[in-house]
Amino acid sequence: KIAMGTPHEEYPAAKLQGFLLFLGATISLVGFSPLSVGAHGGGESLEKVVGNYLIDVGYDSLEPRALESIRFDFQLFLNENREPVPFTDTWVRVMERNNLLFAGFLAKPIFGLTGMSYAFGQGGIYEVTVRFQSGDTALAEASFPFSVAEKEQKSRFSKEVFFGVLVGLLIGGIAVKFI
Repeated sequence: KIAMGTPHEEYPAAKLQGFLLFLGATISLVGFSPLSVGAHGGGESLEKVVGNYLIDVGYDSLEPRALESIRFDFQLFLNENREPVPFTDTWVRVMERNNLLFAGFLAKPIFGLTGMSYAFGQGGIYEVTVRFQSGDTALAEASFPFSVAEKEQKSRFSKEVFFGVLVGLLIGGIAVKFI
């Protein structure tokens, strides 16, 4: 600490230097880190018209990969005006060739979209089938091909962490030099 008149006062420059070092570290760890969190504004959607209905299967990944969790949302609309159609539950099936990987019912929640998360075991082409029901009555059903890429091989070197550390050092160096 750089003391002024009393042992507990610091120079304003020292406070500014500490703040800039903190700011640099924060930017490097949050802004450039692979652990950065952001809402998935992107994603894709599979759509199919069945009778008077439009079935929409949305998913949160622009490039689905094996062993990574993918969030699916299931929605049913009237085809003519895209008004939501009430339903009680969906039946979902995931298949790879002739192998059944998942089949089950998903109750429509009171709040939010009907959905599920699923991690595919390997890359390939899968079939996702969804059927919307109102009680015991089937409203609409459709199957979609779903392509999954192989798991990405990660290197031990992380460009994001490297650049984050570099920016943090630069900001810290500038703060020390000019203060």
